[in-house]
Amino acid sequence: MKLYDITGALGDILTRITECEDREELDALSAELDDTTGRLEDKLGDYVRVDRGLRAEAEALREEAKRLTERARSTDAKRDALKEWAGRCLQSAGLTQVRTDIATVYVKTAQSVVIDDMGLLANQYLRLEPTPNKEAIKAAIEAGRDVPGAHIETKPYIAVR
Repeated sequence: MKLYDITGALGDILTRITECEDREELDALSAELDDTTGRLEDKLGDYVRVDRGLRAEAEALREEAKRLTERARSTDAKRDALKEWAGRCLQSAGLTQVRTDIATVYVKTAQSVVIDDMGLLANQYLRLEPTPNKEAIKAAIEAGRDVPGAHIETKPYIAVR
């Protein structure tokens, strides 16, 4: 029986119990309720097992992503060092380009902005990305203040111990 079938059956049994006047039928409905509740508990136990497996998988994937990100950063650093070394070799040889069988290597110049002290920069030179402070918004709403553009919603969620 599927979970939605079980919850539907529970609702049906409870409705029949409230309408029942016969003691024998009430006993049978009570037994059916216990059986169906047991099935619900089994299904929810299955849900918890799957949820824990998915949580472990998600954590393992996050850890693997961290590992791969660090590995990519290390590889990029090696590329940068290799590029710098090749540039020094070309400059010390007095060359600006060298053709090889797979590519042409150039020494070029480019301008880049260096920030000496970010605290001295005017706001017009900064990128400010606004993000809502949900804790402050919640506190304001709970204190009775109107916060246009935000409201508090109460939603059910599944908690597993």
